[in-house]
Amino acid sequence: MDQINRKAWKASLPDSILAKGFTDPGESAALAEVEVEARHQPILDIGVGGGRTVPILRRISRDYVGIDYIPELVLACRRRFPDAHVILGDARDLSAFDPKSIALAVFSFNGIDSLGHRSRMRVLREVHRVLRPGGLFLFSSHNLEGPGHTEGLSFGLSPRGLARAIRRIPTALYNYRRYRRLRTDGDDWSIHNAAAVSHGVLFHYTSMQRQLEELSEAGFGDDVRVFSSTDGRRVFPNADMHAIWWFHYLVRK
Repeated sequence: MDQINRKAWKASLPDSILAKGFTDPGESAALAEVEVEARHQPILDIGVGGGRTVPILRRISRDYVGIDYIPELVLACRRRFPDAHVILGDARDLSAFDPKSIALAVFSFNGIDSLGHRSRMRVLREVHRVLRPGGLFLFSSHNLEGPGHTEGLSFGLSPRGLARAIRRIPTALYNYRRYRRLRTDGDDWSIHNAAAVSHGVLFHYTSMQRQLEELSEAGFGDDVRVFSSTDGRRVFPNADMHAIWWFHYLVRK
Protein backbone atom coordinates (compact mmCIF):
# COMPACT_ATOMS: atom_id res chain seq x y z
CA MET A 1 0.00 0.00 0.00
CA ASP A 2 2.78 2.41 0.89
CA GLN A 3 4.65 1.73 -2.35
CA ILE A 4 1.50 2.10 -4.48
CA ASN A 5 0.45 5.38 -2.89
CA ARG A 6 3.91 6.96 -2.99
CA LYS A 7 3.99 6.27 -6.73
CA ALA A 8 0.54 7.82 -7.15
CA TRP A 9 1.38 10.99 -5.21
CA LYS A 10 4.49 11.50 -7.33
CA ALA A 11 2.30 11.20 -10.42
CA SER A 12 -0.11 13.77 -9.00
CA LEU A 13 2.62 16.43 -8.67
CA PRO A 14 1.24 18.75 -11.42
CA ASP A 15 -2.19 18.90 -9.78
CA SER A 16 -0.76 19.16 -6.27
CA ILE A 17 1.28 22.29 -6.95
CA LEU A 18 -1.77 24.03 -8.44
CA ALA A 19 -4.14 23.21 -5.60
CA LYS A 20 -5.22 26.09 -3.37
CA GLY A 21 -7.96 26.99 -0.91
CA PHE A 22 -10.03 24.72 1.28
CA THR A 23 -10.89 21.20 0.14
CA ASP A 24 -14.49 21.42 1.37
CA PRO A 25 -16.82 23.20 3.83
CA GLY A 26 -15.82 20.86 6.64
CA GLU A 27 -12.16 21.83 6.48
CA SER A 28 -13.08 25.51 6.53
CA ALA A 29 -15.39 25.04 9.52
CA ALA A 30 -12.88 22.99 11.49
CA LEU A 31 -10.04 25.47 10.95
CA ALA A 32 -12.28 28.32 12.00
CA GLU A 33 -12.66 26.53 15.35
CA VAL A 34 -8.90 26.60 16.03
CA GLU A 35 -7.80 29.85 14.42
CA VAL A 36 -7.92 32.05 17.49
CA GLU A 37 -6.38 29.51 19.85
CA ALA A 38 -3.54 28.62 17.45
CA ARG A 39 -2.67 32.17 16.47
CA HIS A 40 1.10 32.78 16.68
CA GLN A 41 1.56 29.27 18.11
CA PRO A 42 3.75 26.43 16.69
CA ILE A 43 1.95 24.62 13.84
CA LEU A 44 2.97 21.32 12.26
CA ASP A 45 1.52 20.73 8.78
CA ILE A 46 1.74 17.00 7.99
CA GLY A 47 1.47 15.84 4.38
CA VAL A 48 1.94 19.34 2.99
CA GLY A 49 2.17 18.05 -0.59
CA GLY A 50 2.50 20.82 -3.16
CA GLY A 51 1.67 23.48 -0.59
CA ARG A 52 -2.11 23.98 -0.64
CA THR A 53 -2.25 24.42 3.13
CA VAL A 54 0.85 26.60 3.47
CA PRO A 55 -0.87 30.00 3.04
CA ILE A 56 -3.95 28.83 4.97
CA LEU A 57 -1.99 27.87 8.06
CA ARG A 58 0.66 30.58 7.87
CA ARG A 59 -2.10 33.15 8.05
CA ILE A 60 -2.73 31.73 11.52
CA SER A 61 0.91 31.52 12.60
CA ARG A 62 4.35 32.12 11.10
CA ASP A 63 5.72 29.61 13.61
CA TYR A 64 5.12 26.93 11.00
CA VAL A 65 6.76 23.81 9.60
CA GLY A 66 5.41 21.56 6.87
CA ILE A 67 6.50 17.97 6.20
CA ASP A 68 5.89 15.43 3.47
CA TYR A 69 7.33 11.99 2.76
CA ILE A 70 7.58 12.51 -1.01
CA PRO A 71 10.87 14.30 -1.83
CA GLU A 72 9.54 15.64 -5.14
CA LEU A 73 6.58 17.27 -3.38
CA VAL A 74 8.83 18.82 -0.75
CA LEU A 75 11.00 20.40 -3.46
CA ALA A 76 7.95 21.63 -5.36
CA CYS A 77 6.49 23.15 -2.21
CA ARG A 78 9.77 24.89 -1.39
CA ARG A 79 9.91 26.39 -4.87
CA ARG A 80 6.33 27.59 -4.54
CA PHE A 81 6.84 29.02 -1.05
CA PRO A 82 10.57 29.70 -0.65
CA ASP A 83 10.13 31.50 2.67
CA ALA A 84 8.19 28.62 4.29
CA HIS A 85 9.89 25.98 6.44
CA VAL A 86 9.16 22.70 4.62
CA ILE A 87 11.14 19.51 5.22
CA LEU A 88 11.11 15.83 4.33
CA GLY A 89 9.36 13.84 7.04
CA ASP A 90 7.02 10.95 7.74
CA ALA A 91 3.97 11.17 10.01
CA ARG A 92 4.87 7.78 11.48
CA ASP A 93 8.16 9.14 12.82
CA LEU A 94 8.12 12.69 14.16
CA SER A 95 11.38 12.29 16.07
CA ALA A 96 12.63 15.52 14.47
CA PHE A 97 10.22 17.36 16.78
CA ASP A 98 10.57 17.67 20.53
CA PRO A 99 7.87 16.27 22.79
CA LYS A 100 5.17 18.79 23.76
CA SER A 101 6.46 21.35 21.25
CA ILE A 102 3.48 21.77 18.90
CA ALA A 103 0.25 23.67 19.57
CA LEU A 104 -1.62 22.57 16.42
CA ALA A 105 -0.92 19.59 14.17
CA VAL A 106 -2.80 19.29 10.88
CA PHE A 107 -2.96 16.25 8.59
CA SER A 108 -5.32 17.41 5.86
CA PHE A 109 -7.09 15.95 2.83
CA ASN A 110 -7.30 12.42 4.25
CA GLY A 111 -3.53 12.07 4.22
CA ILE A 112 -3.65 9.54 7.04
CA ASP A 113 -5.76 7.29 4.80
CA SER A 114 -2.81 6.72 2.47
CA LEU A 115 -1.15 4.64 5.19
CA GLY A 116 -1.81 1.07 6.24
CA HIS A 117 -4.05 0.14 9.13
CA ARG A 118 -1.29 -0.40 11.69
CA SER A 119 0.48 2.79 10.62
CA ARG A 120 -2.52 4.90 11.64
CA MET A 121 -1.98 4.21 15.32
CA ARG A 122 1.72 5.07 14.97
CA VAL A 123 0.70 8.42 13.50
CA LEU A 124 -1.79 9.16 16.27
CA ARG A 125 0.73 8.32 18.98
CA GLU A 126 3.49 10.38 17.36
CA VAL A 127 1.20 13.40 17.02
CA HIS A 128 0.09 12.97 20.62
CA ARG A 129 3.75 12.91 21.72
CA VAL A 130 4.70 16.18 19.99
CA LEU A 131 1.57 18.10 21.01
CA ARG A 132 1.58 20.34 24.04
CA PRO A 133 -0.87 19.52 26.82
CA GLY A 134 -4.16 20.89 25.54
CA GLY A 135 -2.78 21.01 21.99
CA LEU A 136 -5.02 20.31 19.01
CA PHE A 137 -4.88 17.78 16.19
CA LEU A 138 -6.98 18.36 13.08
CA PHE A 139 -7.14 15.64 10.44
CA SER A 140 -9.56 14.23 7.92
CA SER A 141 -10.40 10.61 7.14
CA HIS A 142 -12.69 8.80 4.71
CA ASN A 143 -16.06 7.64 6.02
CA LEU A 144 -16.61 3.88 5.90
CA GLU A 145 -20.36 4.48 5.57
CA GLY A 146 -20.00 7.18 2.91
CA PRO A 147 -20.32 7.13 -0.88
CA GLY A 148 -16.57 6.90 -1.44
CA HIS A 149 -16.39 3.41 0.05
CA THR A 150 -18.86 2.02 -2.49
CA GLU A 151 -17.47 3.98 -5.44
CA GLY A 152 -16.69 1.79 -8.43
CA LEU A 153 -14.77 2.46 -11.61
CA SER A 154 -14.80 6.19 -12.36
CA PHE A 155 -13.04 8.26 -14.99
CA GLY A 156 -13.88 11.73 -13.65
CA LEU A 157 -15.32 12.82 -16.99
CA SER A 158 -16.47 16.43 -16.76
CA PRO A 159 -16.60 19.33 -19.22
CA ARG A 160 -13.66 20.93 -17.46
CA GLY A 161 -10.51 19.03 -18.36
CA LEU A 162 -12.44 16.50 -20.47
CA ALA A 163 -9.62 15.84 -22.93
CA ARG A 164 -7.13 15.13 -20.16
CA ALA A 165 -9.62 12.83 -18.41
CA ILE A 166 -10.15 10.86 -21.61
CA ARG A 167 -6.40 10.38 -22.03
CA ARG A 168 -6.27 8.90 -18.53
CA ILE A 169 -8.91 6.22 -19.18
CA PRO A 170 -6.45 3.42 -20.14
CA THR A 171 -4.38 4.09 -17.00
CA ALA A 172 -7.48 4.14 -14.82
CA LEU A 173 -8.69 0.82 -16.26
CA TYR A 174 -5.29 -0.77 -15.72
CA ASN A 175 -5.00 0.47 -12.13
CA TYR A 176 -8.56 -0.49 -11.26
CA ARG A 177 -8.15 -4.07 -12.46
CA ARG A 178 -4.78 -4.38 -10.74
CA TYR A 179 -5.51 -2.83 -7.36
CA ARG A 180 -9.14 -3.77 -6.65
CA ARG A 181 -7.93 -7.26 -5.69
CA LEU A 182 -6.00 -5.75 -2.78
CA ARG A 183 -9.16 -4.82 -0.89
CA THR A 184 -9.00 -5.65 2.84
CA ASP A 185 -11.97 -5.53 5.19
CA GLY A 186 -11.49 -5.31 8.94
CA ASP A 187 -13.59 -4.56 12.00
CA ASP A 188 -15.18 -1.17 11.17
CA TRP A 189 -12.45 -0.35 8.65
CA SER A 190 -11.56 -1.19 5.08
CA ILE A 191 -8.80 -0.63 2.52
CA HIS A 192 -9.56 -0.59 -1.18
CA ASN A 193 -8.84 1.10 -4.48
CA ALA A 194 -10.24 4.62 -4.92
CA ALA A 195 -10.87 6.66 -8.06
CA ALA A 196 -8.31 9.35 -7.20
CA VAL A 197 -5.18 9.69 -9.37
CA SER A 198 -6.69 7.48 -12.12
CA HIS A 199 -7.50 4.71 -9.62
CA GLY A 200 -3.85 4.67 -8.63
CA VAL A 201 -4.33 4.74 -4.85
CA LEU A 202 -5.48 2.55 -1.98
CA PHE A 203 -7.40 4.38 0.75
CA HIS A 204 -8.24 3.46 4.32
CA TYR A 205 -11.90 3.93 5.28
CA THR A 206 -12.96 4.03 8.92
CA SER A 207 -16.23 4.34 10.79
CA MET A 208 -16.54 7.34 13.07
CA GLN A 209 -16.93 5.11 16.10
CA ARG A 210 -13.77 3.19 15.29
CA GLN A 211 -11.83 6.42 14.77
CA LEU A 212 -12.99 7.81 18.10
CA GLU A 213 -11.89 4.60 19.80
CA GLU A 214 -8.45 4.80 18.18
CA LEU A 215 -8.01 8.41 19.30
CA SER A 216 -8.82 7.39 22.85
CA GLU A 217 -6.38 4.48 22.63
CA ALA A 218 -3.65 6.87 21.45
CA GLY A 219 -4.14 8.99 24.57
CA PHE A 220 -6.31 11.84 23.31
CA GLY A 221 -9.09 13.25 25.45
CA ASP A 222 -12.85 13.11 24.99
CA ASP A 223 -13.00 16.60 23.48
CA VAL A 224 -13.50 15.53 19.85
CA ARG A 225 -15.41 17.64 17.34
CA VAL A 226 -16.30 16.09 13.98
CA PHE A 227 -17.27 18.04 10.86
CA SER A 228 -18.88 16.83 7.64
CA SER A 229 -17.00 17.30 4.37
CA THR A 230 -20.37 17.70 2.64
CA ASP A 231 -21.69 20.81 4.35
CA GLY A 232 -19.34 21.66 7.22
CA ARG A 233 -21.85 20.83 9.94
CA ARG A 234 -20.96 19.12 13.20
CA VAL A 235 -21.54 15.37 13.06
CA PHE A 236 -22.60 13.34 16.07
CA PRO A 237 -22.47 9.54 16.54
CA ASN A 238 -26.23 9.05 16.12
CA ALA A 239 -26.42 10.95 12.79
CA ASP A 240 -27.10 9.50 9.33
CA MET A 241 -23.64 9.48 7.76
CA HIS A 242 -24.26 7.84 4.39
CA ALA A 243 -23.98 11.07 2.38
CA ILE A 244 -20.71 12.20 4.00
CA TRP A 245 -17.56 11.45 2.00
CA TRP A 246 -15.14 12.08 4.85
CA PHE A 247 -14.91 13.55 8.33
CA HIS A 248 -12.73 16.27 9.77
CA TYR A 249 -11.72 15.35 13.32
CA LEU A 250 -10.61 18.04 15.76
CA VAL A 251 -9.27 16.50 18.96
CA ARG A 252 -7.46 17.87 21.98
CA LYS A 253 -4.60 16.28 23.84
